[in-house]
Amino acid sequence: MNKNIFITGSSGLFGTSLKKKLLEKKIKFKVFKRKKFKKYDKFYFSKFFNKNRFTHIINLAAYTDVDGCEKNKKKCELVNIKLVKNICDGIQLSEFKSKLIHFSTDQMYNNEKLNDEKNSKIRNFYTLSKIKSEKLALKIDSIILRTNFFGKSLTKKRASFSDWIYYSIKNNNKIHLADDIYFSPISIDRLIKIVLKILDSNHKGIYNIGSKNGFSKYQFGYLFAKIKYLDSKYIIKVKKDNLRFLAKRNNDMRMQLNKFEKVFQIKLPNLINELKYIAKMYY
Repeated sequence: MNKNIFITGSSGLFGTSLKKKLLEKKIKFKVFKRKKFKKYDKFYFSKFFNKNRFTHIINLAAYTDVDGCEKNKKKCELVNIKLVKNICDGIQLSEFKSKLIHFSTDQMYNNEKLNDEKNSKIRNFYTLSKIKSEKLALKIDSIILRTNFFGKSLTKKRASFSDWIYYSIKNNNKIHLADDIYFSPISIDRLIKIVLKILDSNHKGIYNIGSKNGFSKYQFGYLFAKIKYLDSKYIIKVKKDNLRFLAKRNNDMRMQLNKFEKVFQIKLPNLINELKYIAKMYY
C-alpha cells in the first residue's frame, strides 16, 4: 500500500527533518499547523481522515518546555492531551482507520536498570501529560515512541541540544551542564530511518528508542566539544540542583532498548558513535 501520512508538529526540530526525507523519498504527506487546532474537534478530524484516507498519522505536536508546562498547565493539557484525544477519537469515528505513530518522551525515567517500557516516574506536569497521552493512544492502533533526539536543526525556530552547545562555545558563551543527569538520545537522522521502517510494520505498543551506553549531559557536551576541537573551558560542570529548575527532574533517563531491538530486529547505536556522526554536520 502506498503511504499517505498526516503530520502534526511538522515545523519542529524533528518534523522539519522528517518532511525533507519524505520529500526525497516521494512519500505523500500533509501537515497540520498547531496554532489553528483549537477549533478542530474529533468530528473535524473524522471527516478530514475519511476524506484524505491517511495510512499513518505521525503526532509530533507537543509542548516540551518542562518548566513551561508547570507554569502553564492549561496550554500543556491543550497541546499534549486534548489534541491527542481529538486525533484518537477522530480515528475511531473514521471509516478509514489510520495507524498512529505517537512521539512520547524519556522524561519519565529515573533509574537506568529499571528504565524499560513497564516503568515510569512522574515528577512534573509535563511527564504526567505525556503519560495521559500514551493511554489515549493505546486505545487505538498505535505505536508510541519514548525517545530523545539531537542533531543539526534545519529550522531557525528550534535549536537542538547539540546546536546550543556548538554555537554557545563558538560565540565564547559559558554553558552549565549537569554531571548528575544521564540520558541516551539518538540522532535525528537515525530516528527518521527507524520511523520509515515502522511505517511498514504491523506492531503496536510502547517502545524505547535511544542510544546505548548513554552518559551525563556534561559528558555529552564535553565529548562533543572534543570531537569538534572546540574549547571545553566554556562548559561548566554543575549539579542538577544548581540549575534551579522550576519543575522537578529525574536523574537517570538512560533507556533499556531490548524490546525495540527484539521486535523490530534493528540494532540501536552507541551514543558516542551517534555523537561522532552528528559532529560531522557542524562546519
